[in-house]
Amino acid sequence: MTEPRGGEDPAARLQAATDCHQRGDLDTAEALYRALLEDDPAHFTAAHLLGVLYNQRGDFQAAVAVLSLALKINPRSAIAHLNLGIALLELHHPEEALGHFRLSLLLKPDDRDALLYRASALRDLRRYSEALADYRR
Repeated sequence: MTEPRGGEDPAARLQAATDCHQRGDLDTAEALYRALLEDDPAHFTAAHLLGVLYNQRGDFQAAVAVLSLALKINPRSAIAHLNLGIALLELHHPEEALGHFRLSLLLKPDDRDALLYRASALRDLRRYSEALADYRR
């Protein structure tokens, strides 16, 4: 068995990445998430958080790619659907974003962020009465 990079186990490496991410050291966090994914392409948390990081940077194309990967690993993640929907909405794909907000809400019905973003997608699609209902909820 080969030793993980840096002699650390994947959980410790993920913790180091999330610590950097939370401190705002996005370059280091990105490198650490990418290294985790290189070693384990099915590492859901690394893929998801890398997508979140790309959303934060405004690199929505990259966010879509990596969040799509995360959802292939775990299609039942409400938060990954939400974050993918956000990236798609930013790329002006409200219909596709709406599908992910709906899935997020199916998995986590009381998520206010998902409701607000779904309302925004509906507004962008000029489905105003539906958007208003979500805003009211």
